[in-house]
Amino acid sequence: MINYIGQSQKEKSNSEIRVKLKKQKSFFTLLLLASPLIFLLFDYGYINSPEKITGDRMATCQLINPNGSQGTAFLASKNGLLITARHCVDDLEIGEQVTLNFDKIKLPGYSNLKAELIFLPSNVKDDFAVIKLINNNNKIKPLKMAGEIENPDMYNPEVIIIGYPDNSQTYDNTNAVRNYTLEDSTVFMTNEIYQGMSGGPVINKETGEVIGIVSKKKTELVRTSNGNLDFQDQEGLSIHEKIQQVFEKTPHLNW
Repeated sequence: MINYIGQSQKEKSNSEIRVKLKKQKSFFTLLLLASPLIFLLFDYGYINSPEKITGDRMATCQLINPNGSQGTAFLASKNGLLITARHCVDDLEIGEQVTLNFDKIKLPGYSNLKAELIFLPSNVKDDFAVIKLINNNNKIKPLKMAGEIENPDMYNPEVIIIGYPDNSQTYDNTNAVRNYTLEDSTVFMTNEIYQGMSGGPVINKETGEVIGIVSKKKTELVRTSNGNLDFQDQEGLSIHEKIQQVFEKTPHLNW
């Protein structure tokens, strides 16, 4: 009797195992068949998709003039308008084209882009210009532009200046603003401003907003070691144009 009961329990246990295995097999079979449908329920757009294009470095580009000179420009609106320094393009006529390289975007299709000159201010002392992408790429997020500065005498943010001093690398410099007024050019303390960085954005580090445009180094008449007077670049000084004057003088451009 004991053996009989033991055999019955074993057979019962084996029967239960077979049932469980059958159920598990059915479940995994169903899961396998349903997996294509489950896959379609979710968004897998990130697979093989381009990297996310955003940030100040993505919207800043190298500008190459047809004469071979080099400068910097930055995207300022969703409709493909870019700002640069006037002296980077003032040898061109309205409608003539420059070449732009967004080299921080490590993907095909962001180099050798064409943009046309659409605005030069009438006053040659206003060192800014506006160009527009021929084929606008709305995947590039434009920089944020600052509004009018309140209490300019008290305005002293840290800034980031981005530009292209050569054909292969950009330099980001974080330093302090000096002598900011609404009437005069702003002078920024920077460690390194090189030829080719003209037209680059001056960005308030805290807000991420563009407050100015790199224009040129400041030079002063100084006495050299041999006693002669000479004009020299002052290390760490860069004059820029205020960003708001661009929009004040170009309301017709539909920013």
